[in-house]
Amino acid sequence: MKYSITIKSLQLRTLSIWFICVLVPVSCCFGASASSGKGAKDAKKLYEIGVSLQEMGRYEEAIKYYDEALSISSYIGKSRANTLYNKGLALFELECYDGAIKSYDEALSIGVYTCKDRALTMNLKGNVYLALNRYHEALESYDEALSVSVYKGKDRALTISLKGRIYLALNRYHEALECYDAALAIEEYKGPDRVETLQGKCKSLVGLGRITEALESYDAALSIPECKGKDRALTLLFKGKYLEALDRNSEALEAYDSALSIPECEGKDRAETLMCQGVSLFNLGCYEEALEAYNSALSINEYTGSERALTFLNKGICLDTLKRNTEALEAYDSALSIPECEGKDRGWALLNKGKCLGCLDRNTEALESYDFSLSIPKCTRFSRALALQNKGAALYNLKCYDEAIETYDAALSIPEYRTDYRAMTFHNKGECFADLGRNVEAIDAYDSALSIPEWIGKNLAKTFHLKGLSLFKLDQYDESISSYDSALGIQEHECRLETLDHRKQSLIKRGFSVSDADRRCIELEFRLQSEFRDQKRKASELSDEASGNHKKRKN
Repeated sequence: MKYSITIKSLQLRTLSIWFICVLVPVSCCFGASASSGKGAKDAKKLYEIGVSLQEMGRYEEAIKYYDEALSISSYIGKSRANTLYNKGLALFELECYDGAIKSYDEALSIGVYTCKDRALTMNLKGNVYLALNRYHEALESYDEALSVSVYKGKDRALTISLKGRIYLALNRYHEALECYDAALAIEEYKGPDRVETLQGKCKSLVGLGRITEALESYDAALSIPECKGKDRALTLLFKGKYLEALDRNSEALEAYDSALSIPECEGKDRAETLMCQGVSLFNLGCYEEALEAYNSALSINEYTGSERALTFLNKGICLDTLKRNTEALEAYDSALSIPECEGKDRGWALLNKGKCLGCLDRNTEALESYDFSLSIPKCTRFSRALALQNKGAALYNLKCYDEAIETYDAALSIPEYRTDYRAMTFHNKGECFADLGRNVEAIDAYDSALSIPEWIGKNLAKTFHLKGLSLFKLDQYDESISSYDSALGIQEHECRLETLDHRKQSLIKRGFSVSDADRRCIELEFRLQSEFRDQKRKASELSDEASGNHKKRKN
C-alpha cells in the first residue's frame, strides 16, 4: 500500500475581538441649567423617570419618557441635550443604531455643550458607527473627540483604544499597535479596560508576526489584579494558543490548565479551551489524553457550529494516529454532518476521511472522498496537493498505475507542495513505474526522492531498497548492491532481512557462489550492527555529559 498523508495539526479558529464600550452613566448631567416655566419642570420629572428606568435596563420605557419630555417646547438648552444624549444611549442598547446617531446629532446641534461634553458625545457616536462596521465614519468621530484638548485621562485612552480596535479589524496592525501603545501610556488608564487594550495589542503583535512580544503583553494583562474571572480565562486561552504556535506545548498546557481552573471558564469558552488543550497534548504525543480533552469539549452542549466540527476533525486525526481507523472515520463523518463545516475545514475532513478509508482498504470510497475535497473552491493549494497525493495512492492500490502517475504529477506541479511530502510523492511515483516494468523511469523518480534532504530514516532506506530492485531488473548488479548497502546503512531500516536477501541475489549474479554471497552479507550486517551500537553509546555519553554540564550551571 502506498504512502498517504494525514494532517496532524489544524489551525484553530480566528481569535474574536472584544468590543470596548465607552458609556457615560445615564444619570450623568453635563451641567445644571435653569429652565423656565411649568412645562420645563414637568419635562425634568419625565427625564428623571426615564433615567431611573434606563438604570434598570428598561430601555424602551425610558425612551417613551424621554420622548414625552422632548415634546415639551419649553424644554431647551443643556437639559434637552442631556435627554437626547441619554436617549441615544438607550437606543444603542436596543441596537437601534440609526436612531442613536440621530439623537446624538440632535444633542450636538443644540450648541450648549462644553468642549468635553462634545468630545464624549462624538465618542459615543463613534461607538454606534463601530457597531455598524462603518469604520471610516467611526474613525472620524473618534478623531473629532480626540481633537479636544480637555478630553483627557481614562476617557481619552478608551477612545484611542477603540481606534486601535478598528485598525485591527482592518488588518492595519502597525496603526492598531500605535493606538494601543498610546492608550496604555496614559497613566489613569487602569483596571479591566487596560486588560482589554493589552489583549488588542497582543492581537496586533501577532498580526505582525511578533508572537514573543505578544506573549509578554498577555503576561502584562494577567498581572493586573482586575484581570479575573472570564477575562482571565480568555487571556490564558489566547496565551496558550500562541505558545502552541511557537511549539511550546508544555507551557501552553499550563496556560490551558490555569484557564480551566477558573470557575467562570464555562460553556463555549471552556469547550474551546479543552479543544486547544487536546491539540497541545496531541503535539506532545499524548494521544489518549488528547482524546479525553476532545471528548470533554464535545460533551458541552453550547459548543456548536464550525468549532464543534473542528474538534471532531482533530479527534479523528488523533484516532487515525492510534490506528483506530473505524472510530476515526466516525469522527470525520460527525464533522462533515455539521452544516458549518465548510471551506478549508471541510476540505481537510474529506481529505483525512479518504486517507482513513484507504487504510481500511476501501479505496473506491477513498477516491470519492478525495474528489469531493478537490471540488471545494476554498481548498488551499497545499491541501489540494495532499489530496492529489493521497488520491494517487488510492489509484495505485486499485492497480490504476497510469492514472496514479498522472495524479502524482498534478500534485508535484503545485509549488506550495511541501518538500518532505514531495519526496513521498516521487517515491510513490517510482513504485508505479516499477510495477509497470518501466524501471528506468522508476529509478529517475526514486533519485528525485533521494535528492530531497528532508527524506530521511526508514523512508529513505525503503527508497534505496526499491531503487536496488529496479537496478537489479536492469541487470545493473553493482549499482543495485550499492543501493542495497545505502539502505542497510540506515539504522531505522525496517526490512533488513529482505534487503540482505536481494543483495545476496545481486552478488550471485555478479559470479559469487551462494555460500560466499551469504558470508559477505552476514559480515556486512555484523559490521553495521557493531557501528550502530557504537553510535548509540557515543550519543548516550554526549547526552549524559550535556546533562551534567546543565546541573553544574544550575548549581
